[in-house]
Amino acid sequence: MHKLDKSEVAVLNGSIQDKDSPIAKMRLVSSSGGQLIRDILDSTRKSVWREGRIQLEYAGQVYQVQLIYSQQAGGSQMHFALIQNITSVMQSIDSKVQQSIFMGLLVLCSALLLLYIMLRPTMLRFSHLSQMLPLLGQENFARIRQVYAARPIGKILGGILQDEVDELGNLALVLADRLERLREESLQHLETLSIQSSHLRHERDFISSLLDTAPVLILSYGVEGRIQLCNAYALKICGLKDALGRNFAELFLGISQSEYDKEISALSAGAVRRMESRLIGQDGGVHDVLWFHVKLTVGIADAATYLSVGMDITEHKQNEVRIHNLAFYDELTKLPNRRMLIDCIQHAMSASGQDRTHCAIICIDLDNFNAVNASKGRSIGDLLLIEMGKRLRGSVREFDTVAHLGMDEFVVLLEELSEDTERAAAQARLIAEKLRSAIGQPCLLQDYTYHFTCSAGITLFSDHGVTVDALLRQANIAMTHAKTSGRDSLHFFDPAMQHGLEAKIVLEADLRRALSENQFRLFYQVQVNADGVPLGAEALVRWLHPEQGMVSPAQFIPFAEESALMLPLGQWLLETACAQIKAWESDKLTNALQLAVNVSARQFYQPDFVAQVLQIIGQSGANPARLKIELTESIVLDDISDAVAKMLELKKSGVQFSIDDFGTAYSSLSYLTQLPLDQLKIDQSFVRNIGVNRSDDIVVQTIIHMANDLGMEVIAEGVETQAQRRFLKAAGCSAYQGYLFSKPLAGEEFTDYLTKAAYQKSVKGETK
Repeated sequence: MHKLDKSEVAVLNGSIQDKDSPIAKMRLVSSSGGQLIRDILDSTRKSVWREGRIQLEYAGQVYQVQLIYSQQAGGSQMHFALIQNITSVMQSIDSKVQQSIFMGLLVLCSALLLLYIMLRPTMLRFSHLSQMLPLLGQENFARIRQVYAARPIGKILGGILQDEVDELGNLALVLADRLERLREESLQHLETLSIQSSHLRHERDFISSLLDTAPVLILSYGVEGRIQLCNAYALKICGLKDALGRNFAELFLGISQSEYDKEISALSAGAVRRMESRLIGQDGGVHDVLWFHVKLTVGIADAATYLSVGMDITEHKQNEVRIHNLAFYDELTKLPNRRMLIDCIQHAMSASGQDRTHCAIICIDLDNFNAVNASKGRSIGDLLLIEMGKRLRGSVREFDTVAHLGMDEFVVLLEELSEDTERAAAQARLIAEKLRSAIGQPCLLQDYTYHFTCSAGITLFSDHGVTVDALLRQANIAMTHAKTSGRDSLHFFDPAMQHGLEAKIVLEADLRRALSENQFRLFYQVQVNADGVPLGAEALVRWLHPEQGMVSPAQFIPFAEESALMLPLGQWLLETACAQIKAWESDKLTNALQLAVNVSARQFYQPDFVAQVLQIIGQSGANPARLKIELTESIVLDDISDAVAKMLELKKSGVQFSIDDFGTAYSSLSYLTQLPLDQLKIDQSFVRNIGVNRSDDIVVQTIIHMANDLGMEVIAEGVETQAQRRFLKAAGCSAYQGYLFSKPLAGEEFTDYLTKAAYQKSVKGETK
């Protein structure tokens, strides 16, 4: 066998105990291949056999061992094993297997390549189509057209026929066109909607702003009356923060639910009902509201809505009261004004005609109020008027009337006086004295005590056909008479007073004309020293009337001081005097003279008095040291602190001050040391009685000694005799003024007088 197929045979003895290892327990009897075969068999004893055979690799060769025959001999079992070297066979098989695998791979790759070549165009079209579909979602329609234009064309019949992929691409393009048109239409629609929405928002915001900013209450509610909507004004300003859900009728004061229901039920669609009510606001105050109710239909049965627009007329109501008060009451004192007073007088006249009683009108004017008002200011004056009004109101009966007609003038209407005229007059006088006493009480205001007196005029009346204007005029005439008779007094009306009043009216008109037509002249009365040498002069105003000639100052100066005419007259006096001082500077006879000018209380207590004087001095160019302002005691004593302040301010510029008519006021000595005076002028009432009345002699001597001790100059006015001059000189007074030396002279006459006086002095000097 070895020669035939190079196989070897081995004989084994033993039984097969394990099919997977059949020769494991067998003994090798003999073999044809020698030791090699024995080694191969030993290596297979423990290996796993399959179906009686096993393949193994030994010494670089592949062998197959197979049990091929078995025989029973003498109680033992013999087995034959065929050992074949199958290395070449296995190599041949491996070679063929490798060839088969190679050919299979070659065929597979060829098939795949062919498939790729066949499917690539279609896949490219699918790839382009896959690029187009996401662009639809992105709404990039221009890019879709670019991708579609670059797509591969189908190959069916040279592209003449299109397949499903081409149809799908065309469908995507059509879809893109439709989507683009739809988007454009949507954008246009959205733009239109946006514009309409913007208009609607604008209208909504406008209406909302209008409703919220309009100063009216806007509320809507249903049939049951529950409030559904409130604007901001209703919610905040009028305190209706809890209004939503409440019954509309609950907002009203003084209106019952039934009354409200009656008002609302009477509404028909489109009709407007007007209604006034009151409600309590957030501030706790009561608001007057004017409502306009309207019924709105919404197209649903039993679903009517009511709209109520309310205007807050609280301020309007208050203005009506305020207008009424302004029309009938004085705004400052809250007392009845002239209009209300006239109504009260007319009512009193009607009532007195029925019960035959008398009534009285008392016209009251505060003395020297203008001076206090000018010096202390309008605010202090107003407070004083309010206080005086309270005092007057508290001094009369409840049914009597106290009216304030303006400035410092009050009128009291007394009703239900006696039927007897004399008793009625006595009752009126008693009440008038009570009023005068109330005015005279000290008034402490802002740490300063004010003292006032008043002048009162009384007129009685009953229903005898006299007019209201006539009654008021009569009371005013009586008051004016009381004022001109020394003030702090009261007078009943006398028909003779009417003639005096008419004369004053004429006088006032003439004075105004005199100011405008320059009818006033300045006269000068010389002031001399102990040797008769002129020291200066006092400027005295004179009125050269075109019809009456020279009018005495006593006829117009008191009236001018009482009225506002003293202000322009006083300014003219200062301007003319300063111009005269400036003119005197160029003449050696007059350049050293000092000119004294009287200033009234009304002028002195003007707030701008100091500025006015300084302005006049500046404009005229006069030397302020040559100007001497004369003030009466009553002027400076009305307000000592204000007087001192003004005097000190003017003295800084060189202006000097003299106290005129010294000794006539009860409090002169107590205030003398406080005033920055340069000169003291002894009143002519004392000088006139020198040598006649021993008391006056003592007063004059005391005044002179006191002034000398205080370092002030002393001048005596009204010196008319040599005896008076000698007494004054002996007492220590070295300056004089009076008719003994010269009467008041016009400008040229005064210059002639000075020339003559200088000549006489020079003659006396030569004689000596």
